[in-house]
Amino acid sequence: MPWVDVEGEYREKFPLGTVEENYIAFFNTNYFEKRLLRLNAKAGYMWRKNISNIRGNNDSGPVLALNILVIGEFDGFLKKLLTK
Repeated sequence: MPWVDVEGEYREKFPLGTVEENYIAFFNTNYFEKRLLRLNAKAGYMWRKNISNIRGNNDSGPVLALNILVIGEFDGFLKKLLTK
């Protein structure tokens, strides 16, 4: 925080440099099984430019993610709890 120690107006050139860029294109799908199970899958491709702000440090490749969620229902439990 160099502006704290300056009396009057603080001036500094805008820091220029190499900026990291990330791009991703993906397909997303969901599957539900009787309100108890949810599967989510993503598949795509990612392009990265200037990784860690280093010019020319580029990478690209496929991306895959799979999420599994088990859903529990507590309707009966909550009704008993709230009606007492």
